[in-house]
Amino acid sequence: METWTLEDDTEGKRIQSTTSPIWDTALMLEGLCGAGIPRDDDRLRRAADWLKERQLFGPLNDVALYCPDMRTGGGWAFQYDNSWVPDIDDTTAVALSLCTQDVGALDKYWFVCATEWVLGMQNKDGGWSSFDRDCDHEWLHKIPFNDMENLTDPSTADITSRVLELCTLIIRNASAPQGRPPANLVRRAQQAIPGAIRFITSKQEADGSWRARWGVNYVLGTYLSISALASYVEEDGRGPIARIVRQGVLFLNKLQHDDGGWGEIVASYDMPPPPKGHGPSLPSTWLVREQTDLDGAGGASWPEWHFTGVGFPGKRKHGKVMAVKPKGEDEKTIMQK
Repeated sequence: METWTLEDDTEGKRIQSTTSPIWDTALMLEGLCGAGIPRDDDRLRRAADWLKERQLFGPLNDVALYCPDMRTGGGWAFQYDNSWVPDIDDTTAVALSLCTQDVGALDKYWFVCATEWVLGMQNKDGGWSSFDRDCDHEWLHKIPFNDMENLTDPSTADITSRVLELCTLIIRNASAPQGRPPANLVRRAQQAIPGAIRFITSKQEADGSWRARWGVNYVLGTYLSISALASYVEEDGRGPIARIVRQGVLFLNKLQHDDGGWGEIVASYDMPPPPKGHGPSLPSTWLVREQTDLDGAGGASWPEWHFTGVGFPGKRKHGKVMAVKPKGEDEKTIMQK
């Protein structure tokens, strides 16, 4: 238990719910590639190798036992290692980030295994959930000890949107001169896309927004949904998908703050009506000058004191807040409840 504890002088010792090294490394890798760091930089190669070494291939979990038609491994966890419960969202994020670092990787063994596993986890409603397949039986919430009402794992728009981006990547590279994904993987992606689009579009709310499950909240859900659907907008710009994407863009435009950024408070999960897009601006390219702490040696960081993730929406919140210190001091991670 000591490895899961955090201690400081203010709040003493407490137990953190989880760690997120896989997720953090995948996002860092994609961000550094997007920032212009050469793909063959030794630091990026080391990060990519570190992720590949943590791909999970067993033992058999309950999904594999109840769904014998699907691949038994190939995913990644949110934590360092959790072969019993690999994470669909993390697996998709890792695959996308590794392909950003190595654009010709779609025929590699690790990519084929990961995407076959993800595609095999598609739910009957066309979407994807976090850990399970077709686990959406609402009667489970009536069990007395289910105080969090989270015994189910239904499809969500944010995860489905990320998987749709992965499918789009596969289709776009179907005829690539190198790093071409296998033909059967292309066919499976093509088969999965219509259901994914139907699910995402069905979850759009009247004001053009989408709710997110794991990140706060409507700003993130809408951004992910329109990003995934943008590749399927009709050529004339007048079809149903074009209209849906346009509504999402208008929703985000209305929420932009005077300082150029967007933000949202975690109360948007459980306050009626939800305060969509209300909250201090979070770090963005428009806010670098205002929100960057320089350490005087060419380095920079973005302090983040607001919750940007949620464990059990409407029941209990937890978040990771990074207290960024000047150069030479330790960074402290504070788990808040």
